[in-house]
Order: sequence, then C-alpha cells, then structure tokens
Amino acid sequence: MPEVVSTVSTILGLLSIFKSERRASSDNEFDEFLTWLVHKQHKHVVEEINTNHQLNLSIKMLLMQNHEKVIKTLSSVDNSLALLTSKIGGLSEITHALKPNIELSDQAVSIIKQLNLSGEGKFTELTRMSDGVYFFIDGNKGQIEIEEKRFVEDDLMQLVELSFLIDKINDAGKRTFTISRAAVNYLKQTE
Repeated sequence: MPEVVSTVSTILGLLSIFKSERRASSDNEFDEFLTWLVHKQHKHVVEEINTNHQLNLSIKMLLMQNHEKVIKTLSSVDNSLALLTSKIGGLSEITHALKPNIELSDQAVSIIKQLNLSGEGKFTELTRMSDGVYFFIDGNKGQIEIEEKRFVEDDLMQLVELSFLIDKINDAGKRTFTISRAAVNYLKQTE
C-alpha cells in the first residue's frame, strides 16, 4: 500500500527546507525541487505533486517568486503554525522546544472560549477613557473578561491573523469581532 502524504504542513515544510538550503532562485527551480525530493526519499510527495494539477501549478508559481519573499512567507507560516500548536496537547511541547518565545496567550484563548460559550458569536469594543470594554452582541448583556488589558490589542490582532476572529467596523464606528468556525474547531482540539 503506497504511503499517502498530502498534508499542507508536509509540502510547506519540505518547500521551506528546500528554499533554506538555497541562496537564490533559479530558472529551473521547480524541476530542481522535484529532483531534491527524490534524493531526500520523498518520492510519494513527487507523485502527489505530479498527479495534483492545482498543487503542481501552485508550487511552480511560488517558486517563481523572489527568493527572499518566499522565505519570509514560509517563516510567517511557520510562526502561525507555532501559535496554533502552542496550546494543543502533545504538540505544545514540541512547539515550545523549537520556538519557546512564540505562543498564543492564555488571554487570547480565553477570549475565543468566552465568545464560544456565550452562544452569541459576536462582541463589540466600547472605549472608555484609556481602555476598552468588550460586550457581547445579540442580546447577551455580558462582557468578555480581560485579565491583561495592556496586551488585549496584541491578542485580538493574533486572533484576527489566525482567522479565529473576523473584525469589522459597525455603523456606529465601533470595532466588532465575530468568532469563526476555525476558532471553534481549534477550541475542540485544545480540550
């Protein structure tokens, strides 16, 4: 039975290793990548790339981009993956060993947990003096409990970047945040 490996993390991880071993792009980089995969004993990945037309084209397009831009993009994906796995049992230990300074804060996880448990799915920010208060929308009169007010902007930004929260400006000019399906699925994985 052939080994099936078609996960995004596998392909992106191998692309990252390949690009980091090189100093610059070349005209035949796609073919060089496939040859590199064969030499590194990843023939099953080559087969997946060759049989999946969209994957094939996507990798070609990525490898045609500026070398530094690709490295920067892959590094950003690596950091996002580290944020995601920093609170998942069994993976968090690996994440902390490799990237001890990258972690989704307890407060960020608390924000999406509170939002999920509220059943509302949305909250809005009301600013008073120097800080904000975050109230549930859609009838629930509660509010999001914030322990570390000075880091709430960082936490909200990370949650938006991870697509766990969708941020918008409402008709009154206030920021509103809506929980995403990805956040709910993430919470299930952290239980």
